[in-house]
Amino acid sequence: MKERVGGILIEEELMFILLLSGRDEPDWAGAILSKFAAQGLGVNFISETPDANGGANMSVAVKLEDEYSLQAALDEIQELYGNIIIR
Repeated sequence: MKERVGGILIEEELMFILLLSGRDEPDWAGAILSKFAAQGLGVNFISETPDANGGANMSVAVKLEDEYSLQAALDEIQELYGNIIIR
């Protein structure tokens, strides 16, 4: 018997964040995720892809429970990787 799998997971209160033109280094994703964790933010989704210039792009979905904590994490990420574009 063939199982049918499909659908869309809907969860409110998530913010989708794109981190563009980062460094393609082994610890890049871990360093960014640790900034979210340090602020007590849960990451529900993560995807990392190479960019056209040899860097890395990361997409994350973060549970938006505390906007102040989210902004603090994004500020720390910006300080760590000054050339990164956050959308």
